Amino acid sequence: MKRLVCFLLTVIMLCGMIPVAAIAEDGALSFTDVQEKHWFYDAVKYCVEKGYIAGMDDTTFAPNNNLTRAQFVTILAKFDGVDLTQYDTTDAGFEDVKTSHWWNEVVCWAVEQGITSGISETKFGPNNDVTRSQLARFFYVYTEKTGGDVSGRADISEYPDVDKVQTWAEEPLKWAVSVGLISGVKKDDVNYLEPNGKATRAQAAVMFMNYDQMETEIVIPDYDGRIVFWGDSLTQGITGGFKDITEVPFPERVGETLNCEIKNYGIGSEAAFQVASRQGGLPMYAFATEDEPFVIPAEGSVEICLFNPIVDEIYSVTNYVGVGEYDLYSGINPVTIGGVVGEVKQVDGSNWSFTRLEAGEEVKYTEHVLVETFGMTDKSEDDIIVIWIGHNDCPEAFDDEKHQEIIGYIDAMIEYSGTDKYVVMGLMAERYAPGYAEINAKIEAYLTEKGAGDKYLDIRTYLADPARLEELGIEPNQGDNTMDLEWMEKGWIPESLQAEKVSKQGYSLHLNQYGYDLVAGRLVEKFIELGYLDEEPVVDEVVG
Repeated sequence: MKRLVCFLLTVIMLCGMIPVAAIAEDGALSFTDVQEKHWFYDAVKYCVEKGYIAGMDDTTFAPNNNLTRAQFVTILAKFDGVDLTQYDTTDAGFEDVKTSHWWNEVVCWAVEQGITSGISETKFGPNNDVTRSQLARFFYVYTEKTGGDVSGRADISEYPDVDKVQTWAEEPLKWAVSVGLISGVKKDDVNYLEPNGKATRAQAAVMFMNYDQMETEIVIPDYDGRIVFWGDSLTQGITGGFKDITEVPFPERVGETLNCEIKNYGIGSEAAFQVASRQGGLPMYAFATEDEPFVIPAEGSVEICLFNPIVDEIYSVTNYVGVGEYDLYSGINPVTIGGVVGEVKQVDGSNWSFTRLEAGEEVKYTEHVLVETFGMTDKSEDDIIVIWIGHNDCPEAFDDEKHQEIIGYIDAMIEYSGTDKYVVMGLMAERYAPGYAEINAKIEAYLTEKGAGDKYLDIRTYLADPARLEELGIEPNQGDNTMDLEWMEKGWIPESLQAEKVSKQGYSLHLNQYGYDLVAGRLVEKFIELGYLDEEPVVDEVVG
């Protein structure tokens, strides 16, 4: 089992309207009984801003008032974001909960979800004060019902009042203490658990803030399958210059996270058609005609022109030179031409050589013959494939025609792969691909038309979100990275995630290790969302 990088548990929901007067124009609370000096100020402000809890009126919060059971499930329902209109006329089944009561809908929801069953078979006790034990159980059951981990247990035997813990509350309290939702109440320098103590509105605000900010480790099960990555320098892991490869390219990081086999078929500077040619969606051929036959000798090498008749393009040396020790033939060698197995190598310019791996009979071709790359045969319908292409496609002529070409290559690669488990990533950089936002929209529209819109990943928008730096604990505009805030305002990826130190007026393409790791993490999340992994991930929660 591998653990994905920690990230804050994010709850996205419609929380109801925040009372207008609760937050002043300067961002401060307008409650006269909640001051910045109070220990609960931050929690109350957080919950009010989120819409989880409102004041008694515009100027009164009543932090020391006890919280009732009806009030608690109301806050929990807002926290969950459930649409309560479906319970307008539902009968909760309790004598003290009528359809005319304001708490009817939230009680119906909580009972239906199994979060509570009332204080008896006939009563819910909406106006009863909530105890600390009941709070622990509410959170415990809610976490369990929503797929969270409730396996944590703390030793509560050292609390002097542990004998007051009722049997039904023992496990929830141990869990709540273990994750930090509940802590001791100090009296005369002694910590008491106070399991039957009443919970105040201020205490509830603190608990909801802590719960919402609960740091979550997603425990990812090992993946038994294989993931194949097709792309250019970003997939290869280049940071700047062909010889500069990041310590762990994002495909390899995905492999580490899922403890699975991966294939990184990324080559720097490749245009989209070249990636598609290596993969097989747009196969390449050895150029041959009656006047210029291609002859494979019985042994040794022969000059070969790698040609793609569909796009009428010849491979060029500029797309491979300078990578030094790194694999510039990733997904190509060994190749098979008419049953003859060998390797292709660039000589100079657009000139290549083909070398037989085993001696045999001479073979002559007078028409283009398919060059079957290793990548074309190295595929399985059980593979997950990731396609990230288009950054190097003629930026000076990046128009609708070019957009449609790239989409055509993506479509060909998907069809050739033979798998329905794939992710297509959008382009990243305006400097390298002017009009990237336009082509990204077209790629997403194309996938949506195929019924596969959820398989598109807008990685640029994800990386450009200020939340990424916050998650990494990086303060923007620090040190040499002075353009973070300006670039994020433009919707660009912040400088702190980029590898190259380019002109402040330019915009880099490649990422540093932070950036590539974020790409890897988002991809794993995407695989989970799409149901590609063998097992569901386990949520292991620890309050930060």
